[in-house]
Amino acid sequence: MSVKKSGPIRLIATRNCALRGLYGGPLSNEMSSVIRVTGRQILLPSSIWCHHASSPRNDSDLGANEDVGQMTNILVALQVIGGQVALPLFVGTVLISRKLRVKTCPTLINFCITWIIYSVIYCLTIYDRQRDVLNSRRVLCTTQAIMVHGVVPMVATSYVFLVLHIWNALGLPGSTWSGTHRRATAMTMIAMPYIVFLLFSVASVVVVVNSPDTLSQSNSYFCTLVYKPLMQSVPAVAAILVLVALTIEVGIFAKIFSRMRDQNGKIDRSAFSMVIRIGVFSVFAIVAMVTCMAFVVGSEHPLLYIVQASLPLVVFLVFATRRDLILTWCFRRKDSSDSDDKE
Repeated sequence: MSVKKSGPIRLIATRNCALRGLYGGPLSNEMSSVIRVTGRQILLPSSIWCHHASSPRNDSDLGANEDVGQMTNILVALQVIGGQVALPLFVGTVLISRKLRVKTCPTLINFCITWIIYSVIYCLTIYDRQRDVLNSRRVLCTTQAIMVHGVVPMVATSYVFLVLHIWNALGLPGSTWSGTHRRATAMTMIAMPYIVFLLFSVASVVVVVNSPDTLSQSNSYFCTLVYKPLMQSVPAVAAILVLVALTIEVGIFAKIFSRMRDQNGKIDRSAFSMVIRIGVFSVFAIVAMVTCMAFVVGSEHPLLYIVQASLPLVVFLVFATRRDLILTWCFRRKDSSDSDDKE
């Protein structure tokens, strides 16, 4: 047991852990104020202040965590700009505009919504301004840690179904059933990402109930659960889903180029535009897949967190840079010759 004195107050942290804040950093000003007001000895459980004893970290990990902690403002800015400003602007514009709503496929809108949820969940503790550090902040941190492990598979699943939608829209092999059962197909494509989110979140609840000491925010801007099976399975599943989507995309491009040869280069313009956008996003998807695999093997390089935080902004830049959308934002009318095909 280690003891640290602060004036007349003695702060006790169990298991020989250094006194640390709820988020893995130094004791916060709010907590210091609470302690000074109480004026008495406080026992601080290791489950609140310390990293789990079964998850030792080497010097390189600690150095990487410190680097991530120093980049908190950059990471949060990327999350907020992409997932809480740009994407809501895109989705809101599409939903408000009847013409844009008709032209935009529901799976693309749903794909963007999952990234908005992704961004908000990663920033939950950033927006917390409660003074009750030991209670409300711990509850919020726990809630965030549970949902963080669900949002990554959720966005990966929505990506798979976005690609599948393009496959079906082009009438490629295997799309006959979805064509005759459009309602069921649409509902499945929209609901499945959230079902995956719930499954992983429930698994996280089981972990945190049985092992509350796994709660941690090791010098990062979001809380997570330091539980090896969960920390490995989540990025592994996400990487597999991204690989599935990329495989489908290869088939789409192969079929498109085959049709272009057979039809002297003629193909549906809006469908081809969407395929190109997904192809561009595939480059970033490959980077995301590599990032997932790096997390699986336990790497915590700061660059991985930059990739993780920048993905909502990438989604916006790839899918919201449409001429009709930009003209809508500029309060200009579209040319009557513009296509009304879905994208």
